[in-house]
This record gives sequence, C-alpha cells and structure tokens, in this order.
Amino acid sequence: MASGYFVTGITTGNLLKLVKRNGVGRHPKYIYRFAVLLLYSFGTSVLEFCERLFYGKKIQNALCPRDPVVIVGHWRSGTTFLHQIFNSLPAFKTPSMIETGMPGSFFISKKILSPILRMMLPPKRSTDNISLTLDEPQEDEFALFRATTFSPVERLVFPEKSDFFLNSRCDFMPPDALRHEWNKTLTIFCKKLSMQNKGRVVLKNPFHSTRIVYLKQLFPRAKFIHIYRNPTEVIPSTIRMWKIEGDRNALRKGCTTPTLDRAISIYDTILSTIKRDLQRLPAHDYCTIRFEDLEDRPVDTIRHALNSIGITLSGEHLRHLDRFITSLKHYKKNSYHLSKEQRDRIRFRLKHHIPRKQQPSVS
Repeated sequence: MASGYFVTGITTGNLLKLVKRNGVGRHPKYIYRFAVLLLYSFGTSVLEFCERLFYGKKIQNALCPRDPVVIVGHWRSGTTFLHQIFNSLPAFKTPSMIETGMPGSFFISKKILSPILRMMLPPKRSTDNISLTLDEPQEDEFALFRATTFSPVERLVFPEKSDFFLNSRCDFMPPDALRHEWNKTLTIFCKKLSMQNKGRVVLKNPFHSTRIVYLKQLFPRAKFIHIYRNPTEVIPSTIRMWKIEGDRNALRKGCTTPTLDRAISIYDTILSTIKRDLQRLPAHDYCTIRFEDLEDRPVDTIRHALNSIGITLSGEHLRHLDRFITSLKHYKKNSYHLSKEQRDRIRFRLKHHIPRKQQPSVS
C-alpha cells in the first residue's frame, strides 16, 4: 500500500478505537487513506478470528521464550543492518514484515496473502536503498501498535498541535492502564515467533531503547545489543526519515519534521538512557557495537560482540554471514549534506557520545 502502512493490518475494532480517540482529517487525502485502511481492516479481523479458532489453544499452551536478543539504538544507527545479519543466521528468528504487519493472524495470513503481498511490495524502502521482501526483518513496535493501539507512532499517524511527534523526554513506556495488555501482546508475539522457528528470537526496536530495564524484568534472560553511529550521519538521516514517514502515514494534518535542535536533543536523551540502563545490567547481558566497525569488519565485530554476551557462532553461522555480507557489496548508502555550522553544532552538543578518535576540532 502506497500510504498508511504503519496502520495497515490493524483490525477494524482497533482502527475505530484510534479514530475515535484522534479523529481523521477532512482533506480528501486523509479520508481516502482511512477508507482504504478500513476496508483492509475487515479482512484482518476475519483472519484474526480464524487464527484464534484454529490456533488459539496451541498458542496459549506454547512456552514464551525468556531469552530474546534485543537490538537497541537510535534510528538510522545501523539497527536494521544488524537485524538483517541475525536474519541471515539460521540459529535466530527475526520477525518478518508480514509477522509485524498482521501480528494477530500471521499463521494464516502467510498462507493466504503472501503471493498477493509480494506483488504489491515496492522493491526498496522509502527511506533508503534497503530491499523490501516479506521475509525482511521488521520492528516489533509496529506489531505492538496494531495489536494494542499503543505506541509513540500514534502521534505520527495522528499529529497534534503542529509539533514533532516525539518529545525530548523520549518516554516510550506504555501507560499503566495498558501495561498488562502490552506485556501480554509482546509475550504472545514472541511465543508465535518461537513456534515457527526454534531459533532464538531477535527483536529490533529503537523505541525499546528506553524500555531496557522493563524488558529485562519481562524476559529475565534477555541479552541486549546497543549499536551506535556517528551522529553527524544519524541526525540528517533521521530528519529525512521522519519527514517521509509522516507524509505517508498521517491521517490528519499537522505532521511536522523535527528541527535540527530537536533531533539532537532526542538523540542525546536516547543515547544517555541506553548507557545508563545498560550499566544496571550484569556485564554479560549486554554489549555495544560501533556501526563503523560493523561496516568495516562485520564478521569479526559480530563474533566478538556475541562472544561477550555468551553466544557462540558456529562455522556454519559464519559461512551464512559471509554469504550475506557478499550479497551487499553493491549496496549504496544515502548521503546527506550538512553545512559546516550544522555539523559543528551536532559535534559540539553530542561530543560526549562521539569517541575521541572521531572528534575533529570544532571551530
């Protein structure tokens, strides 16, 4: 679907709940977008009913994995690349596009809709040159949003007060009233992933960056991998990403692009929160990867990082990893132009997040 894809795959009840809470814009663009989403939601509701009927008991009786690997980090920091690496390894299970897009029915939806969805998918993501297939790993945040109607992206789909949807506090925790439902939804989602593949579940979600301590309580044996990247690359890429996503997903007017200063503040808050919360965990439960190292020496970087959290890659895993890295040799990253003043401002305000060897002098 060309637009509204953050909400596509939601049930009719949850879509109407969101609309009742927020309203839909009167412009024909928003009315048309809502009408298409509503039409799709009827099919999703039927598929979810069928899945509960045929698979409900099996899902209920399945064991929930207690040891997922959770990738955290600011958007555009290499989290997708890292998730793709895990997706290439048969010992791990990453949630796919159709699994996050139809979280309540993907056992059935995969069988019925996969041929149709493959024809509808664009070849690449709208924000970069990463290929799109139904098997590509995706963020579980969108599964949680569709299933519970809670996520910070609600304010992106339904913007308010002509302000950027993320505030500088970056409080991404579900409210107390929804906490039980959110926990149940995430655990059932992980159950279903494990039921299809005995590999270890790997979640990637930048919103989880401020939920580390909470997720550790929910999954006591979870391991966390934080990936970070030079903010002079991350900030402009993030601003562009949110502009594209807002334009394509909003159901009413008011969606705005973050200013450079707002983007810097959010980056600072998220990185500071990650560092603080990871230090509360035992040292063997987390590791940190620099994107530039992963890009230059992917095999050695992954092997060393996983060894530090007690995960060993076999020779077969390393061969799979080599093949995946080779397949990316023609991939071209987006490039962004920053003025000297903008670059210096990012470096100055975020210098405590930039390793010294990457810090040129700022005039």
